[in-house]
Amino acid sequence: MVKLNKMDITEQLIKERIVIEVETDCKLVSIKSKTRGKLILTEKKLFFVNEEGRILETFNLAHIHSLNIRKLFGLFSKDIFFGHENSYYTIKVQFPKDWKILIDRQISMLKT
Repeated sequence: MVKLNKMDITEQLIKERIVIEVETDCKLVSIKSKTRGKLILTEKKLFFVNEEGRILETFNLAHIHSLNIRKLFGLFSKDIFFGHENSYYTIKVQFPKDWKILIDRQISMLKT
């Protein structure tokens, strides 16, 4: 597990009361670029943190309206693709099926 040394990240994550602390290397893919970093799942949010330890994106799990796995050639799981508020995001992670299960589980817990 990589330690995050930036105070603003630590404070924000502490306020989120991390219930699930799942973290992995990933890339946030946009039309313009691919940014390397970490994906962190908490009780109510999903964070994308860049390699310098800055939170670049915060996704409120309650506002994720679709969550799918994109496949390469229709066979190999490649990344997760989700809608959050009025935008869509693609994040390349290892084991995207596992991430989808974890995120879906947290979203369903929020709804109960």
